[in-house]
Order: sequence, then C-alpha cells, then structure tokens
Amino acid sequence: MGVMRLTKDSKALSARWVFTGLALLVTLVMASQYVTATWRLGMIVGSSTVVGADSTCSGSWRVIAIPDILDVNDGDSVAIWHNATYRDNRFGSGNPTAYHNFTLDVDYLGTKYSDTYKVQTTGSIGGAHTLSVTPTVQQNTWMFVNWTYSVIIPGVCQAGNPGDMQRLHLV
Repeated sequence: MGVMRLTKDSKALSARWVFTGLALLVTLVMASQYVTATWRLGMIVGSSTVVGADSTCSGSWRVIAIPDILDVNDGDSVAIWHNATYRDNRFGSGNPTAYHNFTLDVDYLGTKYSDTYKVQTTGSIGGAHTLSVTPTVQQNTWMFVNWTYSVIIPGVCQAGNPGDMQRLHLV
C-alpha cells in the first residue's frame, strides 16, 4: 500500500474544490430568492486521487457543504454532489495503468441511489467529474450519504477510503 502524502498538486486541487463549491453555493443561494422551485441542494462532498511522479498513490476527501438541517416540502428533489478530481503526475511512456474510482451512494427510505465514475491514466493528465443523485423526498426523514474514492496501480500502489457516511436531516 502506498504512503499517503499531500503534494503541491493535491493542495491546488483542494483549493480549487473549495473555491468552486463555495462559488456554486453562493450562486444557488442568491438565485433561490428569484426562483420558486422544488429542487434543493442537499450536500456537496469531494475527493481526489493523485499518482505521484514516483508512482506513489494518494488521496483525500472532504465535506464541502452540508447543512445541519434541510428544510424541504413533501415531493421536493434534493441534489447530492460528489466532486471528484484525479491527477497522474508520471512522465514518459510505458507507465502501468492507474485506475481511479469514485462512487456516491445515497440511502433514502430504503431505496439506494448511486453514481459511479471510473477513469484510467498512464501519466501527465488530470481531470474532474461531478457525480450526482437527486431523490424526491418527504419532510421529517433522514438521508444517508456515502462516498468513496480509490486509486490503484496493480502491484505498485493503492490508496483510498472504504467510505465516509454523512446523514442529512430533512424537516
């Protein structure tokens, strides 16, 4: 298993996540006063995977935005987002393939909503993808959100998490 460490690239990706998440949240809050809709932003989480120039694997996760309680009406749609970023800092050709995997699972009243993103890299590339689910909800219920990330170069390194669970109270 590879050693997890924070690199200059992962710090830059982290800063980009926070800025993007906050900018989006401010825009949605400001726009909400002009729109009467049943769509609500419930939670934004994020994770990143990095393959170092020396073929080490690392990753990190964070909660970008989650309210303590979300005020909803029966029949509203609540969006849950997982902002996933990946980076492969290896140079040259002939590098073994790195497998970056991201998941988002929401358990709501016994129904599971899921989204998955997988990408393979061999060096000198990075990118981002947003996973999302949007269940229709009822008042006075709980939503359970789990997200995972991993990066694996078979026989070389691996990093990730088995999942992080957050719950969201809908009132």
